[in-house]
Amino acid sequence: MKVSWRNRDGGRLTRIIPLVEKWISHWYDSSVELSPALCYNAVKRMAFALSEHIRSLRKARGLTQEQLAEALGVTAGAVYKWESRLSLPELPMLVQLADFFDTSVDALIGYT
Repeated sequence: MKVSWRNRDGGRLTRIIPLVEKWISHWYDSSVELSPALCYNAVKRMAFALSEHIRSLRKARGLTQEQLAEALGVTAGAVYKWESRLSLPELPMLVQLADFFDTSVDALIGYT
């Protein structure tokens, strides 16, 4: 399954296309026609799952946003934005988050 993207976001979505394609293929039959609306909705669902998982895993460990930010080497504002769905972490940061929380990237984005 290949997703065509119109790049209107300055490249942000381009960096997560492989994850989105995998996620879409999990939730939708491969015969489904992939429209821009479907892709957009899939990205929104993935972003929602990611933000909820980051928040719940952080709270389960009893960490504040500031403590998680310090452990990951980012600002507390970055963690706030991830949890509020204002931005998405870069792919290397997703891997770092998965390692930190002892889970998989698939689980973080709601694939499993």
